[in-house]
Amino acid sequence: MAPSTKDSRREAAVHFTQYLCATNKVSSGSPSISREDLKKIFTEEYQPYYNVQCLELKTLIHTLTMAGFLVKHTSNGNPCVTFKWNRVEQAALTNGHLPEKPPSRLTKPKPRLIVSQRYTQIRENQDRPDGITDEKCDLCKVILSPHTAQEHKETEIHTLRVAYRTKKKSFDDTKHFLSVQMCDKDSAEEPLIGDLKKSCRVGSKYDLNLLVTNLFDDKEIFIEKILQLMPNKDIKLENIEAETLLPGKPKTVGIQAQFSARGAIIFPLIFKMLPSGSALPKYYLKEIYFLTQSELMDQLAPSEPFRPSMGPVVKVQDAPIIPGKPAEFTQASELKETLAIFKRPFEIPPVLLRFLNNGFKEHANMSPAEKKNLQTIRAMLPQGNSADALTPDNYAQLLELLLFIEEHQMSRDIHYYDMHDAVLFKDPMGLWLEVPGLVDKRPSLLINDVLHVSFCEDQGKRKYEGHVHQIQGSQVLLGLNDAFFNKYSNQKLEIQFNINRRALKNMHIALYLISCNKAQHLLFPSLKTKPLCQPPLRPWFNRAIEKNPEQQAAVRNVVHNSSQNSPYLIFGPPGTGKTVTLVETILQLWKPPSNQTRILVCTPSNSAADEITSRILRVIYDHNLVPATRVKDHIFRMCAYSRPWNLMPKIIQDAEITNHDLRGGVVTFPRKEVIMTYDIVIVHSHVHPDWFLHSFLLITLPTSSWMRLGRLWRQRP
Repeated sequence: MAPSTKDSRREAAVHFTQYLCATNKVSSGSPSISREDLKKIFTEEYQPYYNVQCLELKTLIHTLTMAGFLVKHTSNGNPCVTFKWNRVEQAALTNGHLPEKPPSRLTKPKPRLIVSQRYTQIRENQDRPDGITDEKCDLCKVILSPHTAQEHKETEIHTLRVAYRTKKKSFDDTKHFLSVQMCDKDSAEEPLIGDLKKSCRVGSKYDLNLLVTNLFDDKEIFIEKILQLMPNKDIKLENIEAETLLPGKPKTVGIQAQFSARGAIIFPLIFKMLPSGSALPKYYLKEIYFLTQSELMDQLAPSEPFRPSMGPVVKVQDAPIIPGKPAEFTQASELKETLAIFKRPFEIPPVLLRFLNNGFKEHANMSPAEKKNLQTIRAMLPQGNSADALTPDNYAQLLELLLFIEEHQMSRDIHYYDMHDAVLFKDPMGLWLEVPGLVDKRPSLLINDVLHVSFCEDQGKRKYEGHVHQIQGSQVLLGLNDAFFNKYSNQKLEIQFNINRRALKNMHIALYLISCNKAQHLLFPSLKTKPLCQPPLRPWFNRAIEKNPEQQAAVRNVVHNSSQNSPYLIFGPPGTGKTVTLVETILQLWKPPSNQTRILVCTPSNSAADEITSRILRVIYDHNLVPATRVKDHIFRMCAYSRPWNLMPKIIQDAEITNHDLRGGVVTFPRKEVIMTYDIVIVHSHVHPDWFLHSFLLITLPTSSWMRLGRLWRQRP
């Protein structure tokens, strides 16, 4: 685990104190030193040599005090500070040797945000494109008077600066006149072509050469001068004399740069030239980008160039697919699927797929039957503020249609991450693929997800199915056919990602069960007046709820069954206390050691399930609801195959309440009878709700989705 900022500062304080002792700035006979001398030693002697970044002058004395090396004074007005010499000796800092160079974690510079100058214009200047007021010119940085303002407007340099700011494309007419390349003066590397970018370090000197070449085959270009549109005190351009450029013959222009601060600097140059045969001068623009930053910022650079969004149409070529090798799990699941409905594919019907690809619009080749089907489907979709948008009769049918539409869009969007000219690398375990953005879940992959791999040279004539076996950071281990493994030798590949339909399939199954079991009354409950038994609640486990009437009301309503066998909805944006309310409700319903309450908690993500489990465990330990050794008899955190043991929070690992086989490090699924012995089951999946007395379902939706669903709900009769 990386050390915290507090630990790093303490380590830096120890290092600086050792330096003071070794140089006899303080000693056992003279443990006091003035504040001014201490700061002077730090800035002039210690910091220039050791360059410790996590120790700052303004917090130096505070850091030494918090590390325990300085005696706390009751007044900051004391001109001296005194070292606790017994503490210094305990830390073994009096050996008389100068400290060695500190580790890199103490000398790494703090990352800072770098913003290009083009985005930092003062908004008030946008009303004055020429940057001129009665007193000054903001573009040229000169003082003006009312009498000289008009004269300044007509100067060449000001006109060019206004054009650069407001009509940059006006310089495109001359972009084929010259070629400007850049290279280090004494470097043998090839010069930069295209965008001229140079990564620099603060304080380092750079001697660069610009190679200016005439691109005409039969014309000479007379270069009159080079103008600096945005002069910079850290950049010096070599003075050149007017010169004629012959076709294809380069001219060298020197640039010296030494930057005093970090930042992103644009250095635009204007070449004023007169091509042969032209009566009017032409202006050629070239921008040079200097990025003055630390090594850390270089390491954080993009791993690949930015790709714009896809167009409206994505073409995926069909081809024969050679099956791959699914991931094998060493432990068989004892939890069996008893319904045949789980084996249905629930794929998008071909007719609906054609309608989706055509944007639900009619076209000339449609048959009368297809036009009728299209009209029926379009009539199902909500139109404006229709009062009957969502009803018990159309609930399952409408949401099934919306699921198909969502799947169609997901199938298109996943191809944004398709990779071209990719290369796999081999190791004893198999073939690995580096997926940029995988750590940020762009795309999101799980164990046994399927990718399609094809050789670029085959032009999509054959695809190989690759199953995800392992995920390590941004790398995935693929299970491919043996024929592919034997054929592959670092050829370029096309990688096509596919969506995981597991969640969509589960939602289709839920809609099917609602229709078959006629459970619409749960989703569209009617109000029934019935006296409710309201036993008093136990004292609040989370004391913060005492100050929140809304959370108290929600907990009471769920515990007292105010919704009368209908779902009780708690919804709101992130940070409004939904999880706090849920955990409090679970603990109020759970009354150990009796085993009469069975609670199921389903979450949309593993992180949500782990968070709820962790909070429940903390309350159990804080209030001693059950002995720590008996927690695993009451609570069960059921994980999926894709959730390894090493990713579980430590509090859950210590409680040993998951379905991981610690001997083999794999996930096992117990029988239904075993699951039903637990009081509380938390799962990122679905378990049959009839096995439990109380079920909690967490749903994560964007705010816009909540608004749409809420509008549909309110519009029902």
